[in-house]
Amino acid sequence: FDVHTEQYSLRKGGTVIGAVGDLTFVFQGDEDSLRYYRTLLNFAFFSGIGVKTTQGMGMCRIIERP
Repeated sequence: FDVHTEQYSLRKGGTVIGAVGDLTFVFQGDEDSLRYYRTLLNFAFFSGIGVKTTQGMGMCRIIERP
């Protein structure tokens, strides 16, 4: 993984510190297990993680690589 902290400016003033970066998962197992993991990771995009998701924080997305 490659993660670092960054300051994020809030609309009403002030800043918070968040984490930004990439995390790589390597799955080994049967297709059913892979499907379950992929479903959970896809859900993370829609549910948001962390705090202040309505202000743009908590983004998680999947980038599939061969």
